[in-house]
Amino acid sequence: MDSQLPEVKEINVISLNCWGLKFLAKHRNERLTEIGRQIASASPTPHIVGLQECWTQEDYQSIRKETRHILPYGKFYYSGIFGGGLAILSKWPIEESSMWRYPLNGRPTAFFRGDWFVGKGVASARIRFGPGAKDVAEVFTTHVRILSR
Repeated sequence: MDSQLPEVKEINVISLNCWGLKFLAKHRNERLTEIGRQIASASPTPHIVGLQECWTQEDYQSIRKETRHILPYGKFYYSGIFGGGLAILSKWPIEESSMWRYPLNGRPTAFFRGDWFVGKGVASARIRFGPGAKDVAEVFTTHVRILSR
């Protein structure tokens, strides 16, 4: 990373549940594209964005298309049958990333809730925002399971 980069004094972070349930969420395609537009035009400009319920690669790409000019780095996390629904976008390079699935993830008999099938968990990214050893942010995004009877 270029040692001539300006010192970062603040980091603007957004965390957003996109409500992107395929086949269930109304106007999903239009809404996720608009979410990308809103992130791109947000003031102050976000430096890091954690997304939940961004279930498909198509939905992730529609947000990336709108935000790539301000958030050139991103990671879509795969887990379970239908994906983990998690993504992290960043202004700065993602040096490392991983996802941990929650061991308790609903019941397969409660298929209508979907928790068991999607593999919910916590996603993390190590983001380098400057040249110094301490110029790193450990970023996490998660989507927890529904606790109901």
